[in-house]
Amino acid sequence: MNDKAIFRIPDQVPEDAKASWLSTCRYRGRFFSKPRMSPRHPIWLVPLGIAAALEFAFFVQRLPADRPADVVEELDGEIFARDFCLQFRYPGKDQVLPSADDRYGSTDLYVPAAAVVRLILKSHDYVYTVEIQEVGIYEIAAPDLTFELQFTAPESGTYALLGSQMCGYAHPQLLGELIVQSPAEFSRTMKRLSPIPFPTTQQ
Repeated sequence: MNDKAIFRIPDQVPEDAKASWLSTCRYRGRFFSKPRMSPRHPIWLVPLGIAAALEFAFFVQRLPADRPADVVEELDGEIFARDFCLQFRYPGKDQVLPSADDRYGSTDLYVPAAAVVRLILKSHDYVYTVEIQEVGIYEIAAPDLTFELQFTAPESGTYALLGSQMCGYAHPQLLGELIVQSPAEFSRTMKRLSPIPFPTTQQ
């Protein structure tokens, strides 16, 4: 469109000043004119964008945070003594003993902190003793007999687990540790233990 059609030049403006007057009008028109939104960006997109941003913020807040593993309040297990060695059976995910997903270890006993631990103690050959001074445990294992011991696990740490065959000789595989772990550590340990039973733990 012609500039003269937009800005009407008064008749009293001298001919040599018309160009300058027209430039001033164009500048003022750009500076003071009302902004117009482009047809390609309709104004209703503004509240829509705000709503989308708020919804995303609420979604982020609802995302689950990293939480510690559930507290293990109870643990049932078994101790088998044979050939001067202590072997342990733990329940798998189903928390049932015995079952197909049981886990097995030897020498060291793993328990979750603050859990009530119940252990069945058996021997397949000789008379053994098992002692954990930290929790006041001193029990025997004898062939054809079953003994049960129970204690509340102390805080996380490592404590002596002393086994003896009552023959007067020290056997390294009877001298282990009670390893008390946090629920998360205990869960990882159970996953690492073998799912294959020892010959003495198959019954």
